[in-house]
Amino acid sequence: LNDGKSIRHVDPISVLSSLNSHPEFKLDTHPMQARNGNAQAIRICIDAIQSAFGVQKYSSPKQPGLTTVEMLALLDAFQVYCMGPANESKNAA
Repeated sequence: LNDGKSIRHVDPISVLSSLNSHPEFKLDTHPMQARNGNAQAIRICIDAIQSAFGVQKYSSPKQPGLTTVEMLALLDAFQVYCMGPANESKNAA
């Protein structure tokens, strides 16, 4: 994870646990709704992402932080990472 200030490694289990325990965020619905432009889903996703990954929202060019698009891309990349091993084992069968 690169937030513009530093590169950090995260524990995927901790991130997944944080996303699953978020009071509003639902991994099976909110990311897709956010991709379709649903403002409430975007807000919920950003809140969950900030909490799970410990990133700040972009505020100015000289400060660390991710834009909304970058945060949603981070969540997409995380989902692809999490699905990777399962998809590989299915293809090997």
